Amino acid sequence: MPYSEMGKKIDDSPEPIPQRTFHKATHILPISSPPIYDGIVVLENGTIIDVGPSEFILQTYNPVQEHSLLVEHGEGVILPCLVNAHTHLELSCLSGKVSPKADFFSWIKELIQARQRCSQEEVEKGILSSIKELLKEGTGLVGDVSNTGSSILPLRKSNLIGRVFIEAIGFCHQKERENQKFIESIVAHTPFEEKDITLSLAAHAPYTVSSRYFQILHNSFMYKDNPFSIHLAESPEEAIFLSQGSEKITSLLMERDAWDPDWVPPRKTPVAYLFQQGILGSRTICVHVVQVSDEDIDILMRTKSHVCLCPRSNHNLGVGLAPVEKFLQKGISVCLGTDSLNSNTDLSMWQEMMYLKKIVPSISSAQILKMATLSGAMALGKTDFGSIEVGKHTPLLFVPLINTCGKDIEDALLFEGQGRGVQWIL
Repeated sequence: MPYSEMGKKIDDSPEPIPQRTFHKATHILPISSPPIYDGIVVLENGTIIDVGPSEFILQTYNPVQEHSLLVEHGEGVILPCLVNAHTHLELSCLSGKVSPKADFFSWIKELIQARQRCSQEEVEKGILSSIKELLKEGTGLVGDVSNTGSSILPLRKSNLIGRVFIEAIGFCHQKERENQKFIESIVAHTPFEEKDITLSLAAHAPYTVSSRYFQILHNSFMYKDNPFSIHLAESPEEAIFLSQGSEKITSLLMERDAWDPDWVPPRKTPVAYLFQQGILGSRTICVHVVQVSDEDIDILMRTKSHVCLCPRSNHNLGVGLAPVEKFLQKGISVCLGTDSLNSNTDLSMWQEMMYLKKIVPSISSAQILKMATLSGAMALGKTDFGSIEVGKHTPLLFVPLINTCGKDIEDALLFEGQGRGVQWIL
């Protein structure tokens, strides 16, 4: 049976679904290797079995053989799906409800109060809406941080793949015990891995998790061999708290009945403190990482920790800009996240990439696209995602583009594509 250019049957007579498909476009962006002009990606039962120039692929294979299909996507780019390495879907109900404050911890207090006013129905509605937005924008892999576990089931019912990081918060003995029991209850009633959504642990931040609790988390079976996420060095006040103590953070913890009167400042930077706790490593995702010294950056490099930037959230909350150029110069793996709709206007990775390119123009579009694909996949422990390579199972996108002649395809994708008309290749 013949097929049209876009892979649709010319008539409605039944035929077997092709097991092998050939996806052709004017540009292929593998991420892990240079762009391919006039290329084809070959898929077989969801696995990439080849990629290369059209002439070579068509000489090697016979797309007209039984159960094969050649899809002509036209002028544009085939690339791996995007990866949002850090967000909070259960805070989507707070979109537009909490205004950024000049003081970071005043914003946190208002966030806590607003979250308590959200009904479970509003939380669930916000999660479902955000999942739709992620998929519409071409995000296929997500790292979601959850305090309640509310996002686990909706994610498992969706087409998204990723991890839900169950977040630990506990600075005094009582809160540590309460939080640990709650995490254990979530794990006891929820399969650890199901439908491409795996559970992992996260710690909220060095100022809300005690050194005792860090060690409990470190010894958990969920910590072993799994990515671990933590907000780190986000605000100046966090650095002050760990170096000498902070009235603002102490007051916040006391208001939450979470203060430990025996606590003594470790007199270290947030990064150095986590290093002392044995938390940093190749499975650790350090989120934000704005307030860091050159010595801190060296620690992150030596421990092979991942850094996840949320530049629009940092800007909206007025905490500054992470030294992304220094991270890249040191060979640190840098990925991207949107953070939540409470501190960002949307969950578009395209907008996150464009904003980063705008504020740090020295970073190439190729580097930024790698942050939003391969680096994010590696941080989340999904090694078969993020790039177009033989043997990988990453979902692919096609982004239509025009007038790309003479332009770097990565620049054209960011400046002209920006996610408009994203098509999933399934």
